[in-house]
Amino acid sequence: MTNSINKNILLLEKLINKKVFLKEKNNKEEFSNRNPKFLQIFKDIKQKYNNYNLYKIPMNLPYRKVYPEITLDDYYVATEADFKTIYPNTIDIKKTKDIDKFWELLKNKGSFKKSPLSHSEYVLIGNDIYRYSDHWGRVSSCMWDLIGLQSGYWDIGKANIKDFKPSRGSQEYAVGGYYAVNPEYIEKVLPELKTGLINLKNLENLYTLKSSAKKEIDKEIYHVEYLIKTATI
Repeated sequence: MTNSINKNILLLEKLINKKVFLKEKNNKEEFSNRNPKFLQIFKDIKQKYNNYNLYKIPMNLPYRKVYPEITLDDYYVATEADFKTIYPNTIDIKKTKDIDKFWELLKNKGSFKKSPLSHSEYVLIGNDIYRYSDHWGRVSSCMWDLIGLQSGYWDIGKANIKDFKPSRGSQEYAVGGYYAVNPEYIEKVLPELKTGLINLKNLENLYTLKSSAKKEIDKEIYHVEYLIKTATI
Protein backbone atom coordinates (compact mmCIF):
# COMPACT_ATOMS: atom_id res chain seq x y z
CA MET A 1 0.00 0.00 0.00
CA THR A 2 2.80 2.40 0.99
CA ASN A 3 4.72 1.63 -2.22
CA SER A 4 1.62 2.36 -4.29
CA ILE A 5 1.14 5.73 -2.57
CA ASN A 6 4.83 6.65 -3.11
CA LYS A 7 4.59 5.78 -6.82
CA ASN A 8 1.51 7.96 -7.16
CA ILE A 9 3.29 10.84 -5.41
CA LEU A 10 6.29 10.54 -7.73
CA LEU A 11 4.02 10.44 -10.76
CA LEU A 12 2.16 13.51 -9.54
CA GLU A 13 5.46 15.38 -8.97
CA LYS A 14 6.58 14.56 -12.52
CA LEU A 15 3.31 15.84 -13.94
CA ILE A 16 3.57 19.05 -11.91
CA ASN A 17 7.19 19.61 -12.97
CA LYS A 18 6.29 18.99 -16.59
CA LYS A 19 3.45 21.51 -16.45
CA VAL A 20 5.73 24.07 -14.79
CA PHE A 21 8.37 23.51 -17.46
CA LEU A 22 5.85 23.85 -20.27
CA LYS A 23 4.42 26.97 -18.66
CA GLU A 24 7.90 28.51 -18.36
CA LYS A 25 8.69 27.55 -21.92
CA ASN A 26 5.48 29.06 -23.20
CA ASN A 27 6.09 32.20 -21.18
CA LYS A 28 9.48 32.84 -22.76
CA GLU A 29 9.73 36.06 -24.71
CA GLU A 30 9.62 35.48 -28.42
CA PHE A 31 12.22 37.35 -30.45
CA SER A 32 12.73 38.02 -34.11
CA ASN A 33 15.99 39.37 -35.50
CA ARG A 34 14.42 42.87 -35.59
CA ASN A 35 13.19 42.92 -32.02
CA PRO A 36 14.93 45.87 -30.24
CA LYS A 37 15.45 43.91 -27.03
CA PHE A 38 16.95 40.98 -28.91
CA LEU A 39 19.22 43.29 -30.89
CA GLN A 40 20.48 44.92 -27.69
CA ILE A 41 21.14 41.58 -25.93
CA PHE A 42 22.86 40.25 -29.04
CA LYS A 43 24.97 43.41 -29.29
CA ASP A 44 25.97 43.28 -25.60
CA ILE A 45 27.18 39.69 -25.90
CA LYS A 46 29.25 40.40 -29.00
CA GLN A 47 30.67 43.61 -27.55
CA LYS A 48 32.49 41.72 -24.78
CA TYR A 49 34.67 39.77 -27.22
CA ASN A 50 34.59 42.24 -30.09
CA ASN A 51 35.58 45.48 -28.37
CA TYR A 52 38.18 47.82 -29.78
CA ASN A 53 40.99 46.98 -27.32
CA LEU A 54 40.73 43.26 -28.04
CA TYR A 55 40.27 43.87 -31.75
CA LYS A 56 43.71 45.53 -31.84
CA ILE A 57 45.38 42.31 -30.66
CA PRO A 58 46.32 40.24 -33.73
CA MET A 59 45.69 36.50 -33.62
CA ASN A 60 48.92 35.64 -35.44
CA LEU A 61 52.47 37.00 -35.42
CA PRO A 62 55.61 36.09 -37.37
CA TYR A 63 56.77 32.71 -36.07
CA ARG A 64 60.19 33.94 -34.93
CA LYS A 65 58.68 36.86 -33.05
CA VAL A 66 56.78 34.37 -30.90
CA TYR A 67 59.54 31.74 -30.82
CA PRO A 68 62.94 33.48 -31.10
CA GLU A 69 64.75 30.57 -29.46
CA ILE A 70 65.61 27.90 -32.03
CA THR A 71 65.26 24.25 -31.06
CA LEU A 72 65.67 20.85 -32.68
CA ASP A 73 61.92 20.88 -33.29
CA ASP A 74 61.86 24.04 -35.41
CA TYR A 75 65.39 24.67 -36.73
CA TYR A 76 63.98 24.54 -40.27
CA VAL A 77 61.68 27.55 -39.77
CA ALA A 78 63.08 30.97 -40.78
CA THR A 79 66.68 30.44 -39.66
CA GLU A 80 70.24 31.17 -40.79
CA ALA A 81 73.20 28.86 -40.26
CA ASP A 82 76.56 27.87 -41.70
CA PHE A 83 76.98 24.15 -42.24
CA LYS A 84 80.45 22.66 -42.63
CA THR A 85 81.06 19.89 -45.10
CA ILE A 86 82.19 16.65 -43.43
CA TYR A 87 82.86 14.69 -46.61
CA PRO A 88 85.20 15.33 -49.58
CA ASN A 89 83.59 16.84 -52.66
CA THR A 90 81.72 14.28 -54.76
CA ILE A 91 82.85 15.04 -58.31
CA ASP A 92 83.01 11.50 -59.68
CA ILE A 93 80.54 8.59 -59.60
CA LYS A 94 82.70 6.52 -57.26
CA LYS A 95 82.73 9.22 -54.59
CA THR A 96 78.98 9.74 -55.03
CA LYS A 97 78.44 6.06 -54.24
CA ASP A 98 80.81 6.31 -51.28
CA ILE A 99 78.96 9.29 -49.82
CA ASP A 100 75.65 7.44 -50.15
CA LYS A 101 77.10 4.58 -48.10
CA PHE A 102 78.51 7.01 -45.54
CA TRP A 103 75.09 8.69 -45.22
CA GLU A 104 73.36 5.35 -44.70
CA LEU A 105 75.71 4.62 -41.82
CA LEU A 106 75.06 8.06 -40.35
CA LYS A 107 71.29 7.57 -40.59
CA ASN A 108 71.53 4.58 -38.26
CA LYS A 109 73.22 6.65 -35.56
CA GLY A 110 70.53 9.29 -35.03
CA SER A 111 67.02 10.52 -35.74
CA PHE A 112 66.38 10.51 -39.49
CA LYS A 113 64.12 13.07 -41.18
CA LYS A 114 63.14 13.54 -44.83
CA SER A 115 62.29 16.92 -46.30
CA PRO A 116 58.67 17.01 -47.54
CA LEU A 117 59.61 19.60 -50.19
CA SER A 118 62.78 18.15 -51.74
CA HIS A 119 65.14 15.17 -51.80
CA SER A 120 67.20 16.55 -48.92
CA GLU A 121 67.59 14.39 -45.83
CA TYR A 122 68.52 15.11 -42.22
CA VAL A 123 69.97 13.24 -39.28
CA LEU A 124 69.88 14.62 -35.73
CA ILE A 125 72.54 13.31 -33.35
CA GLY A 126 72.55 15.04 -29.99
CA ASN A 127 72.51 18.78 -30.76
CA ASP A 128 74.15 18.30 -34.16
CA ILE A 129 72.17 18.50 -37.39
CA TYR A 130 73.47 16.72 -40.50
CA ARG A 131 72.02 17.61 -43.89
CA TYR A 132 72.50 15.58 -47.07
CA SER A 133 71.57 17.72 -50.06
CA ASP A 134 72.59 19.08 -53.46
CA HIS A 135 71.32 22.61 -52.86
CA TRP A 136 72.40 25.18 -50.27
CA GLY A 137 71.98 28.89 -49.68
CA ARG A 138 68.29 29.75 -49.85
CA VAL A 139 66.39 26.71 -48.54
CA SER A 140 62.66 27.37 -48.23
CA SER A 141 62.35 29.97 -45.42
CA CYS A 142 65.99 29.53 -44.37
CA MET A 143 69.43 30.67 -45.47
CA TRP A 144 71.86 27.80 -45.01
CA ASP A 145 75.33 28.15 -46.49
CA LEU A 146 77.75 25.25 -46.78
CA ILE A 147 81.40 25.97 -46.05
CA GLY A 148 83.39 23.95 -48.56
CA LEU A 149 80.49 23.72 -51.00
CA GLN A 150 81.06 21.98 -54.32
CA SER A 151 78.27 23.54 -56.37
CA GLY A 152 75.87 21.12 -58.01
CA TYR A 153 77.01 18.02 -56.10
CA TRP A 154 75.55 16.14 -53.20
CA ASP A 155 77.31 16.84 -49.93
CA ILE A 156 76.85 16.35 -46.21
CA GLY A 157 76.89 19.42 -44.01
CA LYS A 158 76.97 19.59 -40.23
CA ALA A 159 75.80 22.37 -37.89
CA ASN A 160 75.12 22.55 -34.18
CA ILE A 161 71.81 23.90 -32.95
CA LYS A 162 73.78 26.78 -31.39
CA ASP A 163 74.88 27.82 -34.89
CA PHE A 164 71.29 28.68 -35.85
CA LYS A 165 69.77 32.13 -35.49
CA PRO A 166 66.54 33.71 -36.71
CA SER A 167 66.84 34.70 -40.36
CA ARG A 168 67.04 38.39 -41.17
CA GLY A 169 63.70 40.13 -40.80
CA SER A 170 61.93 37.00 -39.54
CA GLN A 171 60.88 38.68 -36.29
CA GLU A 172 59.20 41.51 -38.21
CA TYR A 173 57.83 39.54 -41.17
CA ALA A 174 56.47 36.03 -41.62
CA VAL A 175 59.39 34.74 -43.69
CA GLY A 176 58.21 31.79 -45.75
CA GLY A 177 54.64 32.37 -44.57
CA TYR A 178 55.33 30.95 -41.09
CA TYR A 179 53.06 32.35 -38.38
CA ALA A 180 52.36 31.46 -34.75
CA VAL A 181 49.41 32.30 -32.50
CA ASN A 182 49.99 35.47 -30.51
CA PRO A 183 50.32 34.62 -26.75
CA GLU A 184 48.54 37.87 -25.86
CA TYR A 185 45.59 36.77 -28.02
CA ILE A 186 45.40 33.47 -26.16
CA GLU A 187 45.61 35.24 -22.80
CA LYS A 188 43.16 38.09 -23.39
CA VAL A 189 40.92 37.37 -26.38
CA LEU A 190 40.38 33.61 -26.26
CA PRO A 191 38.69 33.58 -22.80
CA GLU A 192 36.26 36.29 -23.95
CA LEU A 193 35.45 34.30 -27.09
CA LYS A 194 34.72 31.18 -25.05
CA THR A 195 32.49 33.10 -22.65
CA GLY A 196 30.72 34.73 -25.58
CA LEU A 197 30.09 31.34 -27.17
CA ILE A 198 28.43 30.08 -23.97
CA ASN A 199 26.23 33.19 -23.77
CA LEU A 200 25.21 32.90 -27.42
CA LYS A 201 24.17 29.28 -26.98
CA ASN A 202 22.25 30.15 -23.81
CA LEU A 203 20.02 32.58 -25.72
CA GLU A 204 18.08 29.64 -27.11
CA ASN A 205 17.37 28.43 -23.57
CA LEU A 206 16.35 31.83 -22.25
CA TYR A 207 14.12 32.97 -25.11
CA THR A 208 11.87 31.63 -27.82
CA LEU A 209 13.57 32.59 -31.05
CA LYS A 210 11.95 32.97 -34.40
CA SER A 211 13.86 31.49 -37.33
CA SER A 212 15.26 34.89 -38.29
CA ALA A 213 16.78 35.43 -34.82
CA LYS A 214 18.02 31.85 -34.59
CA LYS A 215 19.72 32.27 -37.96
CA GLU A 216 21.59 35.35 -36.71
CA ILE A 217 22.74 33.55 -33.57
CA ASP A 218 23.79 30.38 -35.42
CA LYS A 219 25.81 32.49 -37.85
CA GLU A 220 27.63 34.23 -34.99
CA ILE A 221 28.18 30.93 -33.15
CA TYR A 222 29.82 29.50 -36.28
CA HIS A 223 32.07 32.57 -36.52
CA VAL A 224 33.14 32.43 -32.86
CA GLU A 225 33.73 28.66 -32.96
CA TYR A 226 35.94 29.17 -36.02
CA LEU A 227 38.04 31.83 -34.22
CA ILE A 228 38.45 29.58 -31.15
CA LYS A 229 39.44 26.59 -33.28
CA THR A 230 41.92 28.64 -35.32
CA ALA A 231 43.58 30.03 -32.19
CA THR A 232 43.98 26.62 -30.57
CA ILE A 233 45.36 24.63 -33.53
